[in-house]
Amino acid sequence: MNDHLDNPQAKKFEALGRFAGGIAHDFNNILSVVEATAQQALKELAAGKLQPERLEKMIAAVKRGAGITRQLLSFSQQKISLDQTIDLASALREYQPLLQEAAGEKILVSIETPDTPVWCALAPDEAFQILLNLVTNGRDAMHGKKGSIDILCISEKDKARLVVKDHGQGIAQEILAHIFDPFFTTKPQGKGTGLGLSVVHGIVTDKKGSIAVDSKLGRGTAFTIDFPIALAPEQQKEQDIKAEAMRIENKLEGKTVLLAEDDDDLREILAITLGDMKMKVMTASNGNEAYQIQKQYEGDIDFLLSDIIMPEMDGVELSEAFQHDRPESNIVLMSGHPFARHREGKSIPEETPLIAKPLDGEMVRKVLERAMQVRDEEKHPKS
Repeated sequence: MNDHLDNPQAKKFEALGRFAGGIAHDFNNILSVVEATAQQALKELAAGKLQPERLEKMIAAVKRGAGITRQLLSFSQQKISLDQTIDLASALREYQPLLQEAAGEKILVSIETPDTPVWCALAPDEAFQILLNLVTNGRDAMHGKKGSIDILCISEKDKARLVVKDHGQGIAQEILAHIFDPFFTTKPQGKGTGLGLSVVHGIVTDKKGSIAVDSKLGRGTAFTIDFPIALAPEQQKEQDIKAEAMRIENKLEGKTVLLAEDDDDLREILAITLGDMKMKVMTASNGNEAYQIQKQYEGDIDFLLSDIIMPEMDGVELSEAFQHDRPESNIVLMSGHPFARHREGKSIPEETPLIAKPLDGEMVRKVLERAMQVRDEEKHPKS
């Protein structure tokens, strides 16, 4: 009667079901916050007393949802993520109470960090996801006994190093080779999905980092993760100042953009956002419509900004046709799909900018400016 439990394929589907259920639960909570807050904001707006906190709460909820999406994409090992930088040492100290709560009362989470910042290119939710998964694994390895999980963060040469060591039962050598495999778990039925370490591995590799495991039976397990060191804030500020100067020189104002997006609401708000940048905006609801617009338009089109997954003609096909007809135009694609760069036998060149959804105006502006800058540098290479 329970023969399906011995079937590896059935176990994978069962784990996927639990995983999907957890994601659905989190997203339903987020949507509930957004809906309830929006309804309250509408009431306050009608009364002429709209509180900015309402909108801030909705934005925060949306960012939570975006964080979950990035975690899913990291699990699928796709490279759609935001470029963010954090001080890993400071983040660890901030997360300590949450990690201690996850470990439980019997286990002490000990954190050692340097007094100086350890900068790395990692989003805060990605850092927390890594730590939470490793701490949870360490806790489970101790089987309810008292113990400790030691977390060390240091800056070593050109690397930001994170070490998470538990004092649990350890991992057998024959199992070590499989611990990052999706759905692989040694936990009892119903106690684990086998996705935690796969997610960790996906995030680390996406950030061009490395992860190593040292484990001995009866003596515990240590995970050592290295990330490339990122620029300190003052260095980043210097680069931003240079970018700002470049932005003044290469304004988007007056540039023409053809926006192709099949979602009506998103197309509308994106058109407003691009209009606020003083750009001339033409819109299309699918690839065929966009292609016909560009054929009939006699002026220059500086940018094609297109969703990838659309009916009739998708963004990949549109960009190829567009590039053929208008080789001087800048192509920028956008998607929230986990297999956006490689789907149905079609590949997007690595040099083509791909913006991850959900979008925000500042992100779109930076990508458009960068695409224009790269094209200008190709036309006028420095001697």
